[in-house]
Amino acid sequence: MKDFHIAGLWQSLTDFWLPMVGIILAVIFLSILISCLRKGKWLGAVVTCLFAAVLAAGAVIYRLPHTLLQWEPEDVSKVEISGVEVTDPEVIEAVWEDLGGRYRRTLPAVLGGRQTYTIQVYDQNGGLLTSLGIAGEDMVNVGGFWEQREKGSLNLDLYREIAAGGENS
Repeated sequence: MKDFHIAGLWQSLTDFWLPMVGIILAVIFLSILISCLRKGKWLGAVVTCLFAAVLAAGAVIYRLPHTLLQWEPEDVSKVEISGVEVTDPEVIEAVWEDLGGRYRRTLPAVLGGRQTYTIQVYDQNGGLLTSLGIAGEDMVNVGGFWEQREKGSLNLDLYREIAAGGENS
């Protein structure tokens, strides 16, 4: 379990299991729909179609790309990276730029996975703005879900240097 990476698990799931689940659900909905239509149960057919449409729309919305950052660098008083406190505005800006970009939800965070770095961002009043976990070059744990970066990769050297105390201020 030492070498477990959430990115590898997600890739395995998307390669095989998720398309299979989609096919199985489609077959179930089609068989229910056909059964309702053959028996003349129009209400059952309409409800089945509506349920399938809501489920498909939910799956699409779940996977829509979005941004993780709901804060601006000037709103931040400090950032903690794996327990190392950083207050230098240039370093905070570098972290903000690195975490920026578009992400897609992948797996629920309850599935675990190894986080290499933890990041906590605090506002000017000391309140927590964001808490993230980084588990590789493109996977981020935002608490409820693992998010996969859509393009590019995270600069792990930046976090490694900060966590080692190289840019602690």
